[in-house]
Amino acid sequence: MIKKIALSSIFTVGILLQGCSHSKHNDNKQAQENSLIASNQYVLKSLNNQTYTIVNQANQYQLQNTKAKLVIIDLFATWCPPCRAEASRLAEIQALYPKAIKVIGLSVQRDITPSKLKLFRQNYGATYTLLYSNKNQELASMIAQTIPNLPANFPIPLMAIYKNGVLVKYFIGAAPQEMVLGTIKTLLK
Repeated sequence: MIKKIALSSIFTVGILLQGCSHSKHNDNKQAQENSLIASNQYVLKSLNNQTYTIVNQANQYQLQNTKAKLVIIDLFATWCPPCRAEASRLAEIQALYPKAIKVIGLSVQRDITPSKLKLFRQNYGATYTLLYSNKNQELASMIAQTIPNLPANFPIPLMAIYKNGVLVKYFIGAAPQEMVLGTIKTLLK
């Protein structure tokens, strides 16, 4: 009788441990799947504390919850003279097409602070959406990698124009305003 109870106990404990092990495996698998999903999403904050999510699917970058036909992502640094000059021009573009275009400024600087971005906005007229998070640099690098023949240490400013998440045009360095506006008019047709 004692042997039967002992064998039953061992059998029961073995099943329970197997069940826990399997459950833990499923939990790990779920965590891995969630991390893969999360790694394709970049959640960033604007200076007015609005949250923006940019999703990367097959090197297409889609800004969630926007009705804009074009999304312009400008990769810049607050210390960069051409970036400073371009800020007011991007603000003008956003003002010309408030519903058709969404201009996003994404700093390439590691751990950019809201106070530095506010100072940049104030000093250089960057009245479009400036985003920050601890993922800025990673996202900027991922975007730059989708541009043909661009080195890892890419030049800034770098402007990428997306239509329905697809990169349709880009400008390396400070682009003439007329060229950018001409491109926008063509893409909005």
